[in-house]
Order: sequence, then structure tokens, then C-alpha cells
Amino acid sequence: MKFSVIVPIYNIEPYLPECIESVLAQTFPDFELILVDDGSPDNCPAICDRYAEKDPRIRVIHKENGGLVSARQAGAEIASGTYIYCLDGDDYVKPTLLEEAAKLCEEKDADIIGFGARYFNSQTAWDVVDPVPEGWYDRGAIRQTIFPKLLMDAQMTFMLHFLWGKIFRRSLYLPYQMAVDRRISLGEDVACLMPIYMQAQCVYISHKCLYCFRQREASISRSFSMKQFDQLVIGIEDLRKYENDPVPDFQAQVDRYALLAVLVQLVSAIARNGGDQLDAICRYVHHPVLWQGVQNAVYSGVSAKSRIAYKLLRLGQIKAAYYFLLLCEQLKRSVKNEP
Repeated sequence: MKFSVIVPIYNIEPYLPECIESVLAQTFPDFELILVDDGSPDNCPAICDRYAEKDPRIRVIHKENGGLVSARQAGAEIASGTYIYCLDGDDYVKPTLLEEAAKLCEEKDADIIGFGARYFNSQTAWDVVDPVPEGWYDRGAIRQTIFPKLLMDAQMTFMLHFLWGKIFRRSLYLPYQMAVDRRISLGEDVACLMPIYMQAQCVYISHKCLYCFRQREASISRSFSMKQFDQLVIGIEDLRKYENDPVPDFQAQVDRYALLAVLVQLVSAIARNGGDQLDAICRYVHHPVLWQGVQNAVYSGVSAKSRIAYKLLRLGQIKAAYYFLLLCEQLKRSVKNEP
């Protein structure tokens, strides 16, 4: 078996058939499709079973709800492919994805193959690729080119922090996926991806955008909850356990990652009218794990808006940073004549 495609599934009934069909339509046939029903409350379990009855390449796991990490772990445990491909159930892939990946696996023998992604929503679409040149990277080139941007470089640019859209050698992927804390639903990809990159001997970066990422308002990545601060703390504490070897400045990258994560949470709170939770947000930002990053992050070349927001955060003016970002958002909407 060449590929195991793992799809975690929870409450995505309108999108799941398109996801499954995109895998079944692959021009490369040597794969298994593992559908992990994470206790979904809608008709997703029945959809999974119907497709499994029609195609023997589909394997279905029904489990109690445990979150995205537990679903991926359940799929990884039974995967038999030489390579793993992670696909979210509300997204889909181009029909030549596995064929392209199979060619690269044979030619390059890579531990990781990173493809780009086509992001889309109801209004527009755009391509996102890794910020390094397309091509093959041996261990020396990984150290020189990928490691400086692995988590976040001084310009706040970074390798794509997603498990989806990448091919992983199963023997490398499995132990690190199984070690991810199941409590995390924010930054869970980073927790798995960092050690995989650190151990990879060969990586191929492709700028072909064969993964189609659906940007939904209701998705986990676009929602806001105070619990996400708890998860950030867990995730960043986990990143702190890695020394600056093999990535020479990894702890400095963690500082920048923590700073950006705090900023993203403020922006998410603004989008969800979270102003009434500002006192709690301030307490979380001052948590030692997050505050270390806010205080120590070294960066350059960021936008004027980000620079001001980062400065306010570093001064401990969390509420001022929130209202500054809120004003920027209101001005942007005013220019676009949005409500």
C-alpha cells in the first residue's frame, strides 16, 4: 500500500461527500482512505458507511468525540500505507495529487513532500505556498534554508504550519502524531510538524496547489474561545522542550510564534465581539509561558500596524492593543463600505 489518506470528521455533513469523492477520483489508485468519525452528531457517520459499502479502499472508524488530535491518532494507528496524507473533511484535493506525490516519492525518496494549497471562500480564491524555493532539500539544505523559517523567522514568515496538504513517511510521522497532547485544538499541527521536520533527512517542497482549503466562518481555526489560551499555553510549553539543536535559534522562533499567537487571538476576539472578555484576555496574555514570548520576541520588517500592536503588547497595554486593532478593522470596513 502506497498511501493512507486520513480524514478526521466532525459535524461537516454538507462538505464530506465532496471530500470523499475527491479522493476516490484520484488518478493514482494505490491508496486506502481512512474516515475517522469523531462522534459526529450529524449524518456524517451514515455517509461514511455508505461510501465504505461501495469502495473496498475505504475504512471507517467510529469513535467517541475526542477532538481533532485523537481522530488523527486513531487513523494513524490503523494506517498501512508507506506514506500518510492528512486531509480535513471539509476540504478536498485535486485528482492528480497522489499521482504527483507517487512520482516524487519514487524520484526523491523524501520523508516529507509539502504541496501548496488553494484557499477559497464564497467570494474569492488564492494560492498559498511555502516561503522557500521549490525543490529537493537534503539534510544540509534543510538546515540552511528550512530551519530558519521552520516556526517563525525574524520577518515573521514561516513554513506552512499544517499537517494537511503534506505527504509524510509513515514511520517518521506515526510516533510524533501519537505523542501530541489530545487536549490541544489550536496549534495541534505545529506540535506534530516541528519534530518531524527536525528529524527529516530529505524534504521536497512543491509549489503546486493541489489541496483545496475551504475557509469557513464556523471552522475551529476561525473561532474564538477563552479555552484557546489554555491550549496555546500547553502547545508553547511543549515547543519549549526542544533545545536549539538541530534548529539553532528555535527558542527565539518560539518567542515570535507566541507573540503572533497572542495577536491572532486578539484579532479573533474582535471578530467575535469579545470585548467583554478583555479582563480575562489580559490575565491570559500575562501567563508566564505567553508573556515570555511577548517580552522576548525579536522581529523586523513587519507592517506598521503589527509593529504598533506588538509594541503595545510588550508594554503590557493589552486593552490598548485590542482597541487599536479594533479601530484598524473598523477603518478597513469603512473603506470597503462594509457594515
